[in-house]
Amino acid sequence: MKKRYSAGLLLMMVLVGFLASCDRSINRFQEKQQVTDVEKARMDRVIAIDDSIGKIRNKECKKLPLSQTITNYTGKMKQIDLEGCPKEFSKSFNEHIRSWENLTQVTDKYPDMRGEMHDLFKKLEKSQDSAVFKKLKNDVWDTWDVIEIKSK
Repeated sequence: MKKRYSAGLLLMMVLVGFLASCDRSINRFQEKQQVTDVEKARMDRVIAIDDSIGKIRNKECKKLPLSQTITNYTGKMKQIDLEGCPKEFSKSFNEHIRSWENLTQVTDKYPDMRGEMHDLFKKLEKSQDSAVFKKLKNDVWDTWDVIEIKSK
């Protein structure tokens, strides 16, 4: 009986030690994932600038070809200062820029289309290039979702 009690006590101590170790590992992981207030402010600034130039982009294609509008937009995005943002956020933002640039694979075929950007996207979703365009457009929205998640 005494051996059983000792074995049980030893097992309980090992289990408590193991759980405490897991808790420390989880806390260290969470600490690495946290951003400072300065980083958060810089990411918020990047998103605000993108929102501002995005509003211009949405209307600019009423007068310019959609591909030119995308080129103008991505050029402005590349000028946004990402210094002070977490590396993963910056990486995701650059992937988002590339996803926008990839849209021109389809939009280059439609240089005469004019209108508000979202309206043009709806037309392209019904075009002969719809399958490719939908995939590329989804990449744009998916990469933006990653940015929003990383900025929270």
